[in-house]
Amino acid sequence: MLNSIEIELALKAEGFTLEVDNAHAGGYRNAEGLLVFVKRYKEFKTDPKTPMYKQPLVLRWSIKSSPLFTKLQECVGSSNLLYVNHNMRGFEEPESGRKQNGVAVDVESISHLKKIINVLSGRQDVPQSSYEDITLLSSFLETLPETTRKSIVDARLGQGIFRADLINYWKSCAVTGCAIQKLLRASHIKPWRSANNIERLDHFNGLLLSPNLDLAFDQGFISFDDKGNVLIKSDILDQDSLSKLGIHHNMKLRKCENRHQTYLAEHRRIHQF
Repeated sequence: MLNSIEIELALKAEGFTLEVDNAHAGGYRNAEGLLVFVKRYKEFKTDPKTPMYKQPLVLRWSIKSSPLFTKLQECVGSSNLLYVNHNMRGFEEPESGRKQNGVAVDVESISHLKKIINVLSGRQDVPQSSYEDITLLSSFLETLPETTRKSIVDARLGQGIFRADLINYWKSCAVTGCAIQKLLRASHIKPWRSANNIERLDHFNGLLLSPNLDLAFDQGFISFDDKGNVLIKSDILDQDSLSKLGIHHNMKLRKCENRHQTYLAEHRRIHQF
């Protein structure tokens, strides 16, 4: 987890310049005009900085009404949606009140900071690989007991107890019924990187899928409703593509329990179904 001092250094390395230099908030802007604030703690402006660890990066409050907010939430996880600090000059005034407010978030690593910047800038983001996800949370994973850490990492790789539990539950592909287990992939419904440790290992947060369905589901091209019926983004997958992929509108999860529905609702929210 990066503290406020580390974030300020990383922002400078990414081409941000200090625009607002206050005792309790430093405002940084890049060449594209993106303004973010970093929390500070010092009695007087001339005092040395004290690192802040709790949600040290503050984003413009109006991001909450932006189409990018869903993607941002997936990226940052928990956040303080109403952080108030009158030092954040340059942020627009909130709808009510006299102090500027924003969305305060944690930053796991420099690569995580770059991902946040990409989301805020509306840049196309390349989906993270298993390795990148694990690397992103490496500092957190290192605090866990070895057996717990191995189970959680294996779950991201579609291996270990998570995969075994899915095979035991589904027996075959959750949609097609294909029973060639070596072909099937253990896929998280709520993404591994934004889940907690219990959710990462919960077999109700998983689907055993054939490779074509797994990739389409992971990319958010398809999802499932509370009855297990497939939902398809027709603006991405036209009829010709669906035919070639072997995906059709009559597909359905063979089982869809209440505990699946909570995770499926999160998948639909993240991918804007």
